[in-house]
Amino acid sequence: VGVDAFRRGESFLMGPLVLGDTAMLNISSPIVDITTNQPAYWLGIDLSASDWLKSVAMARLQTIIIAGLLVGLAVFFLYFQIDHESEAELILAKERAEAGDRAKSEFLAVISHEIRTPLQSVLGYSDLLRSTPLNAKQQNCLDTIQSEGKILLRIVQDILDFSNLRKVNHELKLSRVNLRELIEETFRTIKPMAEKKGLIAELEVGEYLPDLIETDSVRLRQVLLNLFGNSVKYTEKGSVKLGITCGEESPKKVGGGELSSIDFSIVDTGVGIKEEDLGRLFEPFIQLEHTGNFAREGAGLGLAIVSRIVELMSGRIEVKSQVDVGSSFVASFKFKSYHESRKEIDLKPVLGVEEEVLLGKRFPLKVLVADDNPMVRNLVGQYLESLGFDPVIVDGGRPASEQGAAFDLIVIDIRMPDIDGPMATSIIREKSGHAEMPWIIGASATLAEAEIDRAMALGVNTFLGKPFFVEALAAKIMEIPWLAEFEAEPERDEQSVDIEVDSKPQESVTGGGMGIFSSEMVDAAAQEVVDFQDEIEKALSVENFPFVSDKAHYIANTAMAIGIDDLYLDSKALEKASDEKDAVKCTKLLERMRVNFDAWRND
Repeated sequence: VGVDAFRRGESFLMGPLVLGDTAMLNISSPIVDITTNQPAYWLGIDLSASDWLKSVAMARLQTIIIAGLLVGLAVFFLYFQIDHESEAELILAKERAEAGDRAKSEFLAVISHEIRTPLQSVLGYSDLLRSTPLNAKQQNCLDTIQSEGKILLRIVQDILDFSNLRKVNHELKLSRVNLRELIEETFRTIKPMAEKKGLIAELEVGEYLPDLIETDSVRLRQVLLNLFGNSVKYTEKGSVKLGITCGEESPKKVGGGELSSIDFSIVDTGVGIKEEDLGRLFEPFIQLEHTGNFAREGAGLGLAIVSRIVELMSGRIEVKSQVDVGSSFVASFKFKSYHESRKEIDLKPVLGVEEEVLLGKRFPLKVLVADDNPMVRNLVGQYLESLGFDPVIVDGGRPASEQGAAFDLIVIDIRMPDIDGPMATSIIREKSGHAEMPWIIGASATLAEAEIDRAMALGVNTFLGKPFFVEALAAKIMEIPWLAEFEAEPERDEQSVDIEVDSKPQESVTGGGMGIFSSEMVDAAAQEVVDFQDEIEKALSVENFPFVSDKAHYIANTAMAIGIDDLYLDSKALEKASDEKDAVKCTKLLERMRVNFDAWRND
């Protein structure tokens, strides 16, 4: 650059030039001859370049720093935008997944409710039909209805269980469980099925078992019932055995208890499982091909559910099988165990329909049934009547919430329009001021955990899953903690011809009546009873037993409302005798009713 400028006679800058330890800049400028206009001399000035270089370097560094900052800011904002969008997408995806899970759970609950509710009627009424005279063809039809209905019920329950158990956050409901009772109850449940097929059912209980273990009793029983039931199903001859052993004589101390290794074994002499099928045995919706005549029932979820429960309990399950020889399933767990004895509970036997003393006669509770489905509420009413109760039946939760506090026992549906079971229970609890009186049994066709938790929080005491049978209802009634307080004196012998007018029960079987009637209303009801007695006498003369039964039932309700113990007992006895079409017995009971009722009126 300097050479070209020199040739043109122009000023120029040279450098920086390094001379020893010094950096120099040279500025040269021409001195022009005015006559020739050509450079006559050159004026050169040398300047130190150190400060200039520092300034240039600093300027360049500042430029680099600023550029770096701009690039960094651009990268940061770009990363922030991407990260923010990803986080938003994750939150949105999580919300969608949760909404989908809620929708799925609600869908399954609704489907379960809509299927199990009519199943309650199908299985319940068909079960009641068993107590009526049937010919062989009718009995076979009824057995088919019951069998197929139970298969459908099992499929619905398996699908719900499988869906619930697949949840990552599914929690077990732990409590202290009597181990021997659990294994014996499981064996008693399956044993009749085995004996019906001509199989030998065995129970083997090992030594050193703890008294109590901490576990989810429902899920553990589900594992055992599923495995033991499958053994019976796929065994045509020979035996099935349920066994339990404790792996250690001296369990390890853990917290307030001990850690015990418990093995549950189910061994059969059935058809066995092919070796190539063992690897997919616990997969969902798998139904293996078996030799022999075995119905392909269910959805193929039973063993998948077993596997998931074992996994939730941190256990393991092993299978050994040989075709045409048999199979062995061993489920192993480690449980917190306790050897302290539980307080013994005096459980009275469940009194069923065929017992001489019915449950309702022994414990004359005032019972209310509430359900929005007319078929189901009438069925539950018939269940209770077969147990000896005289229930009041209402349509829905609103009348239940209004009347419920005046009853001792309420059987209420959980899912109902307007006011549902839990909300009605909350209102009843507020009115009664007592957490166990009345005792409230919730009937649920879904048994969804969230639904049960809400109902329990609002005051429901216990649950029955639809469909249920009269025996299950009786068992739930027997669990009422204060039931013994309502136990009545044994009913007098209906066959006795001698009438003791002055003998009255020591405890009121009517609960003292409702106590809301004026003397005029009581007098009117008493005159109505007298008129009905005359009508019953005329009906007996022509053996019109349905009319006698209907009027006797009406009189019993009147006696219960007013609180006339003798009249209640006599009318219920007359109702039973008329149902049995025993004219002689009805005549004697009607006479006894007249004498006892006249004695009450004279008092």
